[in-house]
Amino acid sequence: MSALLRAVAGLLVETALWCGVVAAVAAIISGGLLVIGTPRRPGRVVAVAALGAAIAVGIADRIGLPLLWRLGPAARAVPVVWSAVGAAVTCLVLYGRDRATRAVR
Repeated sequence: MSALLRAVAGLLVETALWCGVVAAVAAIISGGLLVIGTPRRPGRVVAVAALGAAIAVGIADRIGLPLLWRLGPAARAVPVVWSAVGAAVTCLVLYGRDRATRAVR
């Protein structure tokens, strides 16, 4: 295997690990927040929470917030605190929106 293919394979593995850690944090947070209410589609909540967690990690990195409690490969570690905050905020927004649409009906 050439050096370029090894580098691409390494990058793909690091990215997959990063996404896995973000998705795991989002699943734990959204699963814990299921106590608040029962959403119509819990799978959608977990998927959107993972997106919110990834966005929060990106925003924290852009504005220079400290990397609190990192997990994952050294080159691309996930700051778990910011990931959890992003997932929690996203879940709470979804629950609020779900409650508002139920109240209107």
